[in-house]
Amino acid sequence: SRERAKALLGLAAKQDHARAQNDLGVLLLQEAAHRKDGLRLLEISAGKGYAKAQNNLGMWHERVGRPAGDSEEDASDAPDLSAAIRLYRRAASQGLPLAMFNLGCALLRQAAQRQDEAAAGNDTREAIALLSCAAASGVADAHYFLAVQYQSGRGPDAPNFALAKEHYQCVLVAPNAAPATVARAMHQLANLLYREQQFSSARALYERCAYEHTCADSFNALGIMLEDGHGPLGQPDCRAAARAFEQAQRLGSADAAVNLAALHLRGAGVDRDLAKARNLLRGAPDHPRADALLRRIRLEDRSLAAT
Repeated sequence: SRERAKALLGLAAKQDHARAQNDLGVLLLQEAAHRKDGLRLLEISAGKGYAKAQNNLGMWHERVGRPAGDSEEDASDAPDLSAAIRLYRRAASQGLPLAMFNLGCALLRQAAQRQDEAAAGNDTREAIALLSCAAASGVADAHYFLAVQYQSGRGPDAPNFALAKEHYQCVLVAPNAAPATVARAMHQLANLLYREQQFSSARALYERCAYEHTCADSFNALGIMLEDGHGPLGQPDCRAAARAFEQAQRLGSADAAVNLAALHLRGAGVDRDLAKARNLLRGAPDHPRADALLRRIRLEDRSLAAT
């Protein structure tokens, strides 16, 4: 049980066992009443050079920050990226793959916040080197972050779509990849294949991502492909596109709501229904296409009223 584990770890921690101090600290951080004690144990373990404690303490600083202390100067609950980077760096220097990954991601965040382009470039190059080491050590999420860098044009050889595809594919076959990471990688890989006009392969991946991971963006992309004639029939299939848009819209996609509204406005694959189109567009008020489609609906209303 959890309490039994805490008791046993507590005995070992009192004997100055660094791993026990780390493991107990992690458990206590999950309990609001004992977070201060958990943080103190992590700091003790990290101070002894235990890499996992340094990494865990870095994650705390990056995502949460120190809990309020007893004194004015100690009171702070704001995340501290600089402190996190220092701790990740200590753990990464000992070869801990997860620390390399966390340090790489933290450096990318730091690069995005910098005003100095040269410093940001240095951060990005170091981040990619660290993520590459983490990926080679089996951290699946590192492959995803590398792929994003190469796809977006921020890598050393970027944009490099071939490398981006390679890293996305590594995520898909990684046994330890989180389902959410797999879904994101699958959708982005499909986007790259679509960009290269490999429509059949892109559609197959969108379908897998949509139905296996309930991905709204993939349902929407699938609808666009079907509407544009890149489906199995080799010609526009607005009825099937509407079904895909409906699925995506139910999952919260504003793009799909607008695409479905456009079909109802045209009467393509669905009944021509101006009221339904208007309601769909009202559900996506900030979408860049919504205003233009609403103006078309108002013109249609006036035209119908004049006849």
